[in-house]
Amino acid sequence: MYVLLSWLPSLLVGRGLSRPYAALVQIAFNLWGAAGSALTGRMMDSGRRRWLVVVSAYAVTLASVCLVASVPPVLAVCLVSGGALGASVADTQAILYALAPSAYPMRLRGTDVGVAVAFGRTGSAVGPFIAALCSVRACSPRRC
Repeated sequence: MYVLLSWLPSLLVGRGLSRPYAALVQIAFNLWGAAGSALTGRMMDSGRRRWLVVVSAYAVTLASVCLVASVPPVLAVCLVSGGALGASVADTQAILYALAPSAYPMRLRGTDVGVAVAFGRTGSAVGPFIAALCSVRACSPRRC
């Protein structure tokens, strides 16, 4: 989630989309993400076929990542694919927060979920740094 929040505009500009259009795609990513989280929350609260919601959300996220990586730099197409990516990534994050408490015993639940969230936040700080390192390596003076 945080790597995409940090790098999606740069990746889109690198693919040929203008900076203002890349900013619009980032807005779509966030708006669709909010809507997707709300919808997934409602589906998770219904209690029926939770496993289907989880599997579907991760499958749609995989498909959305592939879609964003393969679409041409056309604003309308990028808005839809970026929005779908935002919705699906936010869905999977919401699912993790919804399911985490039930994975721990009641007496340790607050501490254990707190530790899990702390690890996630650490990843959100380190993830963009690793992405930057990978992009620098991929574009070394010998390769560019």
